[in-house]
Amino acid sequence: MCRKPVFFIVLVIAFGGLLVACSWPGGQKISNYSPRLITPGMPVPKGGGVYKIGNPYQIGSKWYRPRVDTSYDRTGIASWYGDDFHGRQTANGEIYDMNALTAAHPTLPMPVYAHVTNLSNGRSIIVRVNDRGPYAQNREIDLSKKSAELLGFKKQGTAPVRVRYVGQAPMTGSDAYEINYLNQQTWYRRLIGGSYRYSQIRASSDKRNSEKTLEQTGKERVVGYLPWKEVTSADIQNDFQPVFQIEAGVYFNAKAAERTSGSLIGIETLRTELRHNNGKTMFTVLLGPYRTRLEAERVLREVHASGLPDARIMELP
Repeated sequence: MCRKPVFFIVLVIAFGGLLVACSWPGGQKISNYSPRLITPGMPVPKGGGVYKIGNPYQIGSKWYRPRVDTSYDRTGIASWYGDDFHGRQTANGEIYDMNALTAAHPTLPMPVYAHVTNLSNGRSIIVRVNDRGPYAQNREIDLSKKSAELLGFKKQGTAPVRVRYVGQAPMTGSDAYEINYLNQQTWYRRLIGGSYRYSQIRASSDKRNSEKTLEQTGKERVVGYLPWKEVTSADIQNDFQPVFQIEAGVYFNAKAAERTSGSLIGIETLRTELRHNNGKTMFTVLLGPYRTRLEAERVLREVHASGLPDARIMELP
């Protein structure tokens, strides 16, 4: 993708027709779109692209040289792109989902993980780089609409950021890693409805004082958080009622856990947790939390139907 229409012809020549769309930073609309492959409102498939570094290319008078740079760590200005590109192909052949944690970058390989911090408010996220751009005004990175919302600059259009290379992302398109990281961020837990909305707090037997005790001791066992959920007043009531989750599988091999996660893509509360037992690392694929057993049982039927008959519901203590 490019980020300014004046460069469209140049990019078509440089990429041999692989260019999919162009946009102004901050989500503004322009023309020259590739076909929309996914109708708005329909689920966007994950993965499906190729690993790509790419050859050096020129935009205007500036050359860009994609390469693997594990020490990549730069600051600059981030922009975002959204609705006009939703459902269209990215530079590595995946489908752009404005509600996923993804990004476009001029030189990083695709797909890779990048750690992005908004320097104006301290928020940080992990994004999946699967597209090319931006090119306007030497901007550093072009984030998805959801990423800009989470980092708190969607309304402003741009923000100063720090971008660091994390590692190669799975070709399946699994977003478990990005969501796991997000769920660990205190600012995000507060954003979706209170610091400890889906946590089991046992620092004090007095539920009224649990939150205060937690703040003093810093002891909290995070169960998980529902990504992208709109928070209502009802959501933050009865924080200490039973919480349920589904254990889909436990593995000593990360690839096995990734395969299981891939078979469950589409269930929004999917995540993978790392646990340690007798010096060994285990990868546990979990879904939830769910506020009622009835809700958990509904999802469990989906999990069983996906080919995981041993999945089970767990009530968290």
